[in-house]
Amino acid sequence: MLRVTRLTSLYLILFFLIGGFFYSQYSYSLGTINIVKDTVPPGFGPFSFTLAPSTFFSLSDGDPPFSITDLPTAATYVITETTLPAGFDLMNINCVVQGMGGSMFVVNVMDGNVTIDLEANDVVTCTFVNQGSGTIIIQKITNPTGGAGFGFTNNIPGGPSPFTLNHNQTQTFMNVPADTYTVTENDPAVAPGGFILTDIVCNDMGSTPNVPTRTATIDLDPNEVITCMFTNTIALEDLNITKMDFPDPVVAGEELTYEITVDNGSLLDANSVMLNDMLPEGLILAEISVSRQGIVCMPTIDQMGFLSMVDCNIGNLGSGETVTITIIVIPDPDVFSEMPEIIQNKATLTAEPGSVVRQTTTNTLVNPIVDIEVTPDDSERSVRRGNTFMVDWEIGVIPDQFTALNSIESSSLTPVQRADALGVILDVDFSDLFVVEDVETTQGTCTVGSVQCNLGNILEGQTVIVTITFRAPDESGEFDIVATVTSLAQTFTDIIVIRVTSGGGHGSCSIASVGTSMGFPVYLLIPLLIIARRIIYRARR
Repeated sequence: MLRVTRLTSLYLILFFLIGGFFYSQYSYSLGTINIVKDTVPPGFGPFSFTLAPSTFFSLSDGDPPFSITDLPTAATYVITETTLPAGFDLMNINCVVQGMGGSMFVVNVMDGNVTIDLEANDVVTCTFVNQGSGTIIIQKITNPTGGAGFGFTNNIPGGPSPFTLNHNQTQTFMNVPADTYTVTENDPAVAPGGFILTDIVCNDMGSTPNVPTRTATIDLDPNEVITCMFTNTIALEDLNITKMDFPDPVVAGEELTYEITVDNGSLLDANSVMLNDMLPEGLILAEISVSRQGIVCMPTIDQMGFLSMVDCNIGNLGSGETVTITIIVIPDPDVFSEMPEIIQNKATLTAEPGSVVRQTTTNTLVNPIVDIEVTPDDSERSVRRGNTFMVDWEIGVIPDQFTALNSIESSSLTPVQRADALGVILDVDFSDLFVVEDVETTQGTCTVGSVQCNLGNILEGQTVIVTITFRAPDESGEFDIVATVTSLAQTFTDIIVIRVTSGGGHGSCSIASVGTSMGFPVYLLIPLLIIARRIIYRARR
């Protein structure tokens, strides 16, 4: 029994010794290697790897790490990136060690590998960073050929900025990291030799040309070759368009003239010259005339019979040549019938070379038709010299009446109802021999000296009465007093004839007392006055 116990103890000791040996050799002598893939820009792959001597795997950006566990320690492992997608370069290998075993590693980016001396219980994680790259080509084209000295700026790393190109020259940027970049042709708007930037074309759907800002925004992907072509065309810098409108303001029913002048002050001939005159609503065409043969103008008449547009094909316009296009229209009184209205006319000129666009705009005030009646209380009268007299003028808008307008160029205008009179002013013109003693008005204000009354707005059917008290001159004669009323660029006039006579005024030879008949001879009272004076004198003595 004692012998069995001793054997059992011996076996137990041997078991723990052997178990401890194997535990130390296998449980504490294992390690882990993790491989991570990172690309710039993100999302690319796959990339192939080997873990010497016989493990092969592949990774893409965003994949979970490739992990090899239970690797024997006190051993050396080499992880190599073997195959790269087109346009990518290995930029870096970053390794970190977790654990206490003291694993060591050596990175060799040029050969695309890392060598790891793995120690017990360590976890070594290595990240392979790959950068995608491509090629950007900037090309300059001029029309006509021969343009030179076009400057550019850019934010492409590793390349020249600024740089200069002539016609058909290129600037190439190679091994450019995949990213978004901008290339801008320099201002001024007119480049050397009279060229302007007219087009930017890039052979890439993701890139964005912007001619107004002269910039190409380039979205470069790995292994991509993007060519952006900047095209400049000689500009007609001194091709000008001007426009005049008269009269302004214009009364509805009267002719309104638009005179458009195109002047080519450039050293180059302009071709494909087109004029588009966009007209406001409510205009009736009266006439179109041109200053040169060969210009064809086509009016557009809408369904209401109004002129809406005039297109003129001018064709070629030589250097120093000027042409004039005259468009005469009539604002329809039915359309412009109530209140003054400002109408806008925009003319657009296009020409080549350079896709030149010029615009000019006029704003014209159209007034509706008003009919003001200026009625004095008497159109003809006699006044004795030096006497005062009054004149009443009734100024009103005739209600509910119509006026007929003549047809022009076979275009019949519909009669219209008269509108309210706005901003009415009364001016009274008379001889300097008359004196104004008083002015009264039922609306507005008046000045007394040289009579002018600002009567404001007079509505349809309304009447304003202005009363002026004059003192006649001390000389006889026939005089005119002229009353002129203006409203909405329309004028209405009335004339009163005043006859100044010699009877009974301060200039006569008769003497009259208040209450004495003007026919009694005053000189017969003189003897009675003398006798009365003598009687009074004697009584006092």
